[in-house]
Amino acid sequence: MSRQNETPFQWFQEAARWYVEKHQGCPWCGGANRVYRSIRRRLVQYHCGACDFLVCHEQDSDRYFMGPGHDTRAPATMHAL
Repeated sequence: MSRQNETPFQWFQEAARWYVEKHQGCPWCGGANRVYRSIRRRLVQYHCGACDFLVCHEQDSDRYFMGPGHDTRAPATMHAL
């Protein structure tokens, strides 16, 4: 399945799986120990602290939302001479 064709529902399923199987892993950037899961007022959310990937399920309306992550590689700022 291509990343461009995945629905917010599919991203939510992947995030839930990665959270458990990959030790709080992020399906967007692939890192472990980066994702926080929260449940507030029937809103279940997975958020990556490294790349800012976000996916959530609004249980009352049964709708899913997804925000893509960002590239976490920073450009070099100092060089040895």
